[in-house]
Amino acid sequence: MNSQYKRGMSPRGIRAMGASACVGAVALSMSAGEASAQFRVASWNLNNYTGGLASSIQTAVYGVSPGGQSMSPTLIVAQGVAGDAAAEAFRVALNGAAGGPIDWARAPYVDGPGTDVTLFYRTTRVVLLNTQVVSTGGALPLPPRNAMRFDVIPVAYDSPESKIAIYGVHAQAGVTGNDIQARFTEADRIRSNAELLPAGWNFMVVGTLNSPTNGDAAYVELTGSQPNNSGRSTDCVRSPGNWQDTSFKFLFNTNTIGTGMVARVSQLLLSTPILDTDGMQYIGSLSLPFSTTTFNDPNHSFRTWGNDGSQVGAPLRIVGNTMVGQAVAQAIVDLAAGSGHTPIFADLKLPARVDSEDVLFFGPVAQGAPASINIHVSNVGSTALWTASGIDTLKYTMVGDGNFTPPVGNFTDSAGGASNTHAISINTSVAGPLSGSITINSNAPDEPARVVLFVGSVQGSGCLGDWDHSGGQPNSSDFLAYLNDYSAQNPAADLAPPGGNGVFDSSDFLAFLNLYSQGC
Repeated sequence: MNSQYKRGMSPRGIRAMGASACVGAVALSMSAGEASAQFRVASWNLNNYTGGLASSIQTAVYGVSPGGQSMSPTLIVAQGVAGDAAAEAFRVALNGAAGGPIDWARAPYVDGPGTDVTLFYRTTRVVLLNTQVVSTGGALPLPPRNAMRFDVIPVAYDSPESKIAIYGVHAQAGVTGNDIQARFTEADRIRSNAELLPAGWNFMVVGTLNSPTNGDAAYVELTGSQPNNSGRSTDCVRSPGNWQDTSFKFLFNTNTIGTGMVARVSQLLLSTPILDTDGMQYIGSLSLPFSTTTFNDPNHSFRTWGNDGSQVGAPLRIVGNTMVGQAVAQAIVDLAAGSGHTPIFADLKLPARVDSEDVLFFGPVAQGAPASINIHVSNVGSTALWTASGIDTLKYTMVGDGNFTPPVGNFTDSAGGASNTHAISINTSVAGPLSGSITINSNAPDEPARVVLFVGSVQGSGCLGDWDHSGGQPNSSDFLAYLNDYSAQNPAADLAPPGGNGVFDSSDFLAFLNLYSQGC
């Protein structure tokens, strides 16, 4: 095919076509298989993990609850990791689960004061773009540990709107003046960094915030309105208050043993673009707070993994745990090392991805006669990676250039289904070669304005064999005109199969001879 007419093969290739006369209340399905195929962000305070406990890690991450659920995250923001060797041991354990994935990698380990925050992620699902320290730890009243930023993007996406800066936090606990100041300093550094993110980026603050209430200075700094709100984040479960109050018992995530389940200290805060109804988005209610009566809130994908709400002021329930079952509960406790936390996680929906033919060939069509050609528009977000419910609905309109007119309207397509077929009308008023385009304007951030090219010819006098448009019956001059177009690989001469296929060979000559022999 002549390269000037090819903009690059789409995933579906170039089709040769012939011319012709709020996210609101969400019902969540989180079986082991489906959970592993959604973009699931987990946070886990491991409390001075030094290595070992591989079987407990595997059970906690991939063990299946009595209800058929599994944590199975896409990535884990881990706090309390005690050294590079410990981080490597955790990664190896993740890859060693029987029947589980073997694609776990980790961000470069950055050794700071105390234990550290690091990222574990699945390479078939996520690309790690960058790792950096955004707040350096020190002695009180400074933050005690480094706060990290991990920049990631889901596999097969390219746009800024698909990138996520993940701020991994293990903030200072306590209520003294120095404790409050240390948390605030860290929060201020994170928000200031988020304000400088490239345009379009998403971000989240993940980890052990240790804010006792939503009035804590650090929490207010992260979530409060300011003149510049580009760095503002929001609690995905909309649950402000005193997080030691029993009304939040299904959000309690520390301690699994020792003092027991007494508070919500680990949180997952999301930037504004993720908390809307288009593109990358939190799977859950944008207005309803998390349930005060059940751990299995159907309005939220957020979960405190292991906490069935039965133990307030007491260690995590192991025997009879109604959320995760005994084996998973025991594994979580094993990893707690006395005062560690239960994991938390939430699911995100990824943006739609648009696809269609790149170039459509048509013709020849008769001058003045009605003619159209079909285009197929699809949402090609990978359901194999993320499930159909884990990909946003494609929403689009189309606009033509005058020679090619698409239907007017707002159209949608869900991932994993059949493509939409649209008839594009061709302007046949003028004889001769005809090319042009339509633009598909959509909510797919990787290609918000996809241009589709159309190439063909309009034959005068309604006679398709009259290639030189001279009028009358086809003759040798028409044959020579076609031969010239064929030699120049003019797309109008690409006739076989009907409508063209991007390849110039003997079948095109046979198609022209058929038109030639039909006469006028």
